[in-house]
Amino acid sequence: MLFYFYLRWIKQNWARRCTFIVIGIRTATSPCQISLRKNIWRIEKKTNLRKRLVISPMESDETLLIPISWFLEFEFCEYQIYLQYIKGVEPEVNAKMIQGKEIHEDLYQKFCENAETSTFQDILQKSRSNELISREFSVTSNKHRIMGIIDEILFTPDNYVIIDDKPGKIAYPSNKSQILGYCLAFKDYLNENSDGEFNKPIYAALRERGTDNIIWKSLFDKKSEDAIITKINHLHALIDGNADFRQCNNPNKCRTCKVRISCTKDH
Repeated sequence: MLFYFYLRWIKQNWARRCTFIVIGIRTATSPCQISLRKNIWRIEKKTNLRKRLVISPMESDETLLIPISWFLEFEFCEYQIYLQYIKGVEPEVNAKMIQGKEIHEDLYQKFCENAETSTFQDILQKSRSNELISREFSVTSNKHRIMGIIDEILFTPDNYVIIDDKPGKIAYPSNKSQILGYCLAFKDYLNENSDGEFNKPIYAALRERGTDNIIWKSLFDKKSEDAIITKINHLHALIDGNADFRQCNNPNKCRTCKVRISCTKDH
């Protein structure tokens, strides 16, 4: 797999350092990624849910992978998963959602301005003595049947920091679950591609979008891993029809729900 990277100096208060060299990396389109994109809509005329799931190109039995971003709906209200991805209800799009996508794309375009190519193995080797930054890093865990695209990864000689950009300064439970899902997928991806040679502590971090302000940071330890695996297993049980979607009983959430108009539950 190829990666884009660039070299620049930045001023930042990360890990008690004022100034350091950063090499940014952006994943290029690999044959595996091309296959993955082509397979997204392979299952046709079944359920809306299956048409939105991703089929792993790594598995001959076409294992369905759940997007890690679904944890936003999962933690907010399980019934949102049912409405959006089984019944096919289109959520309401508001100005904040559009603005968020525009800011995200702008950050990515700025990142790519000085991009060059590298490989994942080369990134790991360079991170032995340098601090490197990656954006839009695609990860897949066939073991836990999840996939996603990480906003940013900081590779350092001592650890990996998985960063997700969020609007505002509050770290919601859904945001924490999503970033922990990315940590798990990255850990599996790393183990599959490095034979344990580059195993280092992994940190989860939520950052205020468009700034360097880290609003929440935590070590991805055994407790965090077990907790997110339990949630992933429950989400798979819902999707596989082995558990019932639970209704949100918080009227404040219901009032702001993006699929409220199509919800048949009591508010």
